[in-house]
Parts: sequence; structure tokens; C-alpha cells
Amino acid sequence: MAATTPQSMSTEYEIPERVKSDLTLQLRTSNIPGAGRGLFVLQDVKAGELLFEVPNVLFSTVSADCLETTCDNCFVHQSQYGKTGARPDLSFYPCDTCKIAHYCSPTCKESAWQAYHRFECPIIANMIASEPGWVDRANPRSEEFRTIIRILSVHDAGKIQDIEWEEIIGLQPQLTATSRGPHFIRGLPEMLELIVKYEVTKLGMDDVEKLIRAYFNNRCFIQLWTPYQLPLPNTRRYRTVEVLVGECLEPFYSMLNHCCDPNSTWLSEGRTLQIRAERDIKAGEELTVCYHWMDTFEDRQKILSGWIGKCICCLCLDPPPEPNGNLREYVTRLITARGSAATPSQARSISLQQAIREMERVGLGPSAWPLRQLYAQLFQCRCGQYDGPEMLKTWLKLYFFVEPAMRPPECLANRNRSLAILAYLLDLNDPSYANLEPYPEEIEKLAPWLHYQLRARLLHDVRQCRSKDSYCVKFEEDAYEQDFGQLERDAEAMVLKSDRDYVSYLKSEESKWAFVKDMNELLAWAGLPARSESQLLSIHSM
Repeated sequence: MAATTPQSMSTEYEIPERVKSDLTLQLRTSNIPGAGRGLFVLQDVKAGELLFEVPNVLFSTVSADCLETTCDNCFVHQSQYGKTGARPDLSFYPCDTCKIAHYCSPTCKESAWQAYHRFECPIIANMIASEPGWVDRANPRSEEFRTIIRILSVHDAGKIQDIEWEEIIGLQPQLTATSRGPHFIRGLPEMLELIVKYEVTKLGMDDVEKLIRAYFNNRCFIQLWTPYQLPLPNTRRYRTVEVLVGECLEPFYSMLNHCCDPNSTWLSEGRTLQIRAERDIKAGEELTVCYHWMDTFEDRQKILSGWIGKCICCLCLDPPPEPNGNLREYVTRLITARGSAATPSQARSISLQQAIREMERVGLGPSAWPLRQLYAQLFQCRCGQYDGPEMLKTWLKLYFFVEPAMRPPECLANRNRSLAILAYLLDLNDPSYANLEPYPEEIEKLAPWLHYQLRARLLHDVRQCRSKDSYCVKFEEDAYEQDFGQLERDAEAMVLKSDRDYVSYLKSEESKWAFVKDMNELLAWAGLPARSESQLLSIHSM
């Protein structure tokens, strides 16, 4: 992949060399009032397609909770959830000096040392040895403070080019906020005190404070796609999870403006930051991302006020309906329940069902907050009750009727996760199925072939929105080959064909017809109305 060519640059703003894209991108004045610059794509883009990426983001920092489970250099991860690499011998070793950074190999350790760790390591080690009592974000173990130390120490060592430093100090700083405000920076005075005490930088403290505020205003969280290690607990049906392993500062990403219904999203492949299309994008559109995914209009406006003031995107000008008064308080208590109040009991299932019925009674349809959360928590209750048929019925409702109506639509990662849940609910060979109340006989007859078709779609969609060499794609390809590779080859070799051969509906009109028929039989069993071919095949389509 080549760097963006000069032909794609505007005369006013240049795209940095470190930004890689096969598309024609342009920086110019944003179409959003008051937003300043905006990034535009000058050709049509399909959903899931890579818009641009920034490899090996220098200011990528592992979170304090993941220091011993994530490589500080390549960001390979292994924990109770699973791992993000195929190496069977994956383990992590601490830095000899600071004991904070961990590495998966001597190669990664040396690479990190040469690039940045030799500058930050003695500072962090000295602080930790001398200041054991610091807490919150002033703790040198925290990802926030370590990122600030890295930026300052690498800059003071002369390892940041002037043009890149101008990008960093030109970032919009976070506004001063009260201690109860959503943008309050805990530990800021203590951070400044430690930076002075340990002579981290020659910069003045006014500049350092501005840099810290800019970092908190522009950081991006690093979430890694991680397949759960099998077997799954009975209350868990999410086959994969986005593990929050750290955060990064990349000034070019910060040039993307906000929309509550964005056309782009960010993904992490190790320490490479990727921006991909959330939906089909027309040539000439400005690229937007969502700065903060909030469910309610009120909460979203409160959070965004510290970044962009009052949001006037299409979703905020015409927000989806929400419950009010006592009903709002009731559903909020349900979806925020913790501890024993969230135990997947029969009583909780009844309460969730009552809330769903009451929302529907007052005319709040599938797009209304928090209907998806209510169905998702009802599904978790069914899992905890080992009720296989009700688990499947609940997820069919959520997948085919609730999620398609959501505004904004679910993000790419959640779309694929929802599809994976439905696919594996129909996997009768799943070890956990033996522990559940079984499906009726007619559903057990439908399930295997529908499971195959949904897995074929899942593999297609994962390939659409991930790099071909990513562990995510390799994992899905290996699992698919193990489960269906020989069945597909046998079907291809058969002389007499059937409409329920192991041929994906993405490749066969006969399979497409059979898939629509069988899926509507499944929906009828669940007490749900039939869906048209386009509704079944284009659901969350890529």
C-alpha cells in the first residue's frame, strides 16, 4: 500500500506521509459548520473497505490492566478471553529496568527500545521507585501518564520531526471542566508536579498542560478482536470480544469530524490504526466518525459539548424516540442493574419482558432506546436459564427486527458479532448445546444447513471489513475450513445437485431460495412475521 499521492492533496492542507491509502483522499474545509478542516474521499467506497491506515502508531500505550497480557511493541494479546495471535508458545516478559512494559519476544523488546522505550524507561522506573503512593492518572503505571511521558521524552530526544510535532501541538485541547463534568482530567496537577520534579521535558508547563489537555481530547482507544477460548460458559454466547488493551494518539485521525450517524469507524490491527467505511460512501463525501457512542440524546449532547459544542448532525436534529417519566426510570434501572440485581433469573426475565411490552404499548418501536439493550439482556437471562428455544427466539427478534431499525445502525464489529451469535445458536455440534433445553425436532432439522449458510455469510463479512492477513480473518477461515471445507468440496463434486447442498447462497440461486424458505420457517416457529428475500439477505449487508 502506497502513501497518499500528491495528486490527492489539496493546496491548503497536506496528508502526512505516514498515512497509507489506496484511495484518493483530500483535506479541505469541512462541510460541517464550525468544524474547520475535513477529510473527503474522492471515489465510491463499499462498506467495510479500508479508507486509510496509520501503521505502527508511535504513541500507542498498553493499558495498566493489560500490561502483563499485551506486548508493548506489537500489541499481541493473550488473557482469560483468548488471544490475538496464532503462536502456541505466546508469553510475555517484563522490561529489565522499569518492569512495566512487557514483550512477547526479544525482537519486539529491541524494536520498542530503539523506537521509544529507551527515552521513557528511566523516567518511569525512577518515578515508580520514588513515588509509590501516587494514584489515579498521576500514577506512572497508568496508560494516560505513560503516554504523556512518552510524547515528552521522545520529543526532548529530538526523535519527532518538526512537522509531526506541529500536528501534535496543533490539536484542540480539552476545555477546563468541573470535577463533576464528563471532561474533568483527574490527577492533572499531580502529573504536572511529577513532570517538573523528574525533569521530563524542557517545555514550559503551560505548553505541557495544553499538550495533556489535547491528548485527553483526541486520544483513541485500542480494542483488539479476540476469539473467546472454548468452551464458553452457559451465560456467554458472544464468540468474540473487543478487548480494550490501550489507547493511542494519532493527530491525523483527529482530523476526522464527528457525526452521531458516521460513515466511518476505526479498528485496531495490533498498533496499526485503520479507518474503514461503516456503509457505502459516495465520491465527494466527507468522512466522519462517532466521537462517543451514547445511547440517549441527552447523554450524547452532554458528552459532545466538551468537544464540538451543540451537535447538529442529522441524528441530533431528528433523534429517535425515547421513553420518558416513570418508564424511562424503569428501563434505566433494568439495563444498568449490577450484581445480584442482574442475576439471570425468571423474575428478571419477566421484568425485561414487561418493559419491552410497555415500550411497545406506548408506541416506541425497534429504533427507540433502549429496546436493543432490553432484548440483549433478556437473551442473557435465557442463556442463564439454559433455555435453548427461548434463547433462539429472542435473538431472532433482535437480529431481524430490532437491529435493522436502529438509528444509528450498529457498528461493523457489533454487526458481525450479532451474526456470529445467530450462526452458533444453530450449531447443534456446539458442546454447550448438550446443556440446554433442546430445540423441537423440526428446528433441529433446519438448524445444520442454516448454520452453514450463516457461517458462510459471517466469513464473507469478516473478510470485507478486516485485513486479509489479520488474525481475525485467519481464525474465521481456519474454523470454516475445519467445519465445512470438505462438505463444500463434496457438494462441488456431486453430479446430482440439491438446493440444500453445501453451497453458499452467496454463490447459488438455488441455495438462496432454500435459505429464504428455511429461515422464514424458523421465524414462523419463533412467532415472528416472514421476511422478504431482500430483508433476509441484505440484513446488515456489507
